[in-house]
Amino acid sequence: TEYSGSKTPTNVGEYKVTITSNSSDNYEALSNAVVRTFKIVKAETIITAEDLTVTYNTLGQNITASINHLESSITYRYYNGSYDSNTAPANAGTYNVEIKVAASANYKEATKTVTLTINKQELKFENIIDSFEYDGTLKTVTYGFNLNVDVTSIVVTGIESSINVTTKNYVLTIVDNNYFGQSEERTFKVNAVDPVVPTVEPLTAIYNQKLNALTLPQNFTWKNPTSSVGRVGTNKHTAIYNLNNPNYNTLEVEISVNVGKADPTDPFPSDLTATYGDALSSIKLPTGFSFKADGNT
Repeated sequence: TEYSGSKTPTNVGEYKVTITSNSSDNYEALSNAVVRTFKIVKAETIITAEDLTVTYNTLGQNITASINHLESSITYRYYNGSYDSNTAPANAGTYNVEIKVAASANYKEATKTVTLTINKQELKFENIIDSFEYDGTLKTVTYGFNLNVDVTSIVVTGIESSINVTTKNYVLTIVDNNYFGQSEERTFKVNAVDPVVPTVEPLTAIYNQKLNALTLPQNFTWKNPTSSVGRVGTNKHTAIYNLNNPNYNTLEVEISVNVGKADPTDPFPSDLTATYGDALSSIKLPTGFSFKADGNT
């Protein structure tokens, strides 16, 4: 190494040292200069870095290392079975981090490997909507999370959907590499609704008739079909409206019945026969009738 000067060199290299002396009271000066050589070899590069454990937060997770000099830059390699890059990973998992420092003029190259662990983040379901009213359209479970994440990016199993009325137990489960959470046991429902009941005009009946003698519109039946239509006038009776469709409730409705007077009938017995001399008691009368002078001839 070419070097000239009175100061001691500091950089790596091999140096020649020329030694001369002046005379003193006791010694003569050197007759010839003495030449010696010495070497400065490269120093060890010391990398300081520790294992790191963090929780997933969608961002790349960097390992930060330092070295004992300023002559070289530090490079990082993050790798595991499915990842190998100089860019810090963001997804949950365990990574080897190879830290390298290239050799410089005065320092040796160095390598150190540490471990980066990115744990899954806890995620909880919120605002689950799984109870609906039937309206003929497809109903599907919807949900949110306690964290501000893109719902569509999280894989969730167990989601139910239906157009028709149903009641079904189900389990929502997060299946995602970056999140964990308890499964949510729920009940999915599409509830039946009340149908629109058509208007039924008042029916006409005659006193002493039964309700089952009156004809109702389609999908209507009498709740008590053998009941009397009631007294003369306008009476209300309960009917059942049933579309025979599980998506609609069965309803009870009041129907007006206008009851008119019945035609009278002759209730008195006729065409009775007897033999001369028989007592009246020997003649059989209809139920409810008797002779006032029973026993007379």
